[in-house]
Amino acid sequence: MQVATVVVQGFAMVSLPLGAVVLARRRWPGVGVGPALVGAVAFVASQVVHVPLNLGVTTLAGRGWLPLLPAALVPVAYGLSAGLCEETARWVSLRRRRTVAEAVVTGIGHGGIEAAGLGGLVLLTAVQLAALGSLVEVPPAAEQALSDFRAASDTYALAAVVERLSAMTAHAAMSVWVGLAVARRAPWPWAVAVLLHTAFDAGAVALLPRGVWVVEAFCVGFAAVTAGSALLAVRWWPLPPAPVVSPVPAPSLAARPLDPRDADYGDPT
Repeated sequence: MQVATVVVQGFAMVSLPLGAVVLARRRWPGVGVGPALVGAVAFVASQVVHVPLNLGVTTLAGRGWLPLLPAALVPVAYGLSAGLCEETARWVSLRRRRTVAEAVVTGIGHGGIEAAGLGGLVLLTAVQLAALGSLVEVPPAAEQALSDFRAASDTYALAAVVERLSAMTAHAAMSVWVGLAVARRAPWPWAVAVLLHTAFDAGAVALLPRGVWVVEAFCVGFAAVTAGSALLAVRWWPLPPAPVVSPVPAPSLAARPLDPRDADYGDPT
């Protein structure tokens, strides 16, 4: 893999959420960037609980302290922790945003901040690799890592971008489910979002040994299923429509009554 490929990958991952927000605002002019920012904050807040929880699962599984949890269900434990933490944070972020458009844009922000953060790490990695490659003598500790990078296929970079696009699509769809739970004051759509999130993450982790493109095929397919389920949900249980912004009409002199103080009042010309 070339350093230039990594740079393109990083910029693509950072650009995905920005492009998605622009497209969403063209589709729904009445929705600003506020919901996306709230969704981004919700994702960051959810990681305060999610990351330590996953570290705890990893530690317990590594030490054999989870005898009731078979190895095959460890990915489910990871997915469930993500689903519970992130969908609960999403519920809070959508308490005042109850339209389909606001839910979708909140989901874009939720998944977009993750994509942008990972893209930033990719760009930082590219800088480090370029610095290592310029050295006359590479340190022994980094020589193997640099060799593995050069041997990797450029298609891995494309796979990472596809994964982020799939994840953002799934986040937008799950936000619609949670928005439905908020608008209907019912917990079961939130539970559906948790189950979808669990299945998405668990499936990706479980399929890792089968190869990166098997994982990406699963992510694309599951994101499509999740989006389809959200579309069916709002068709059966409609949410409020997106706000419509009406253009402000320009002031018209003809519409203003004449005032005797006007300079041309009573002048036929």
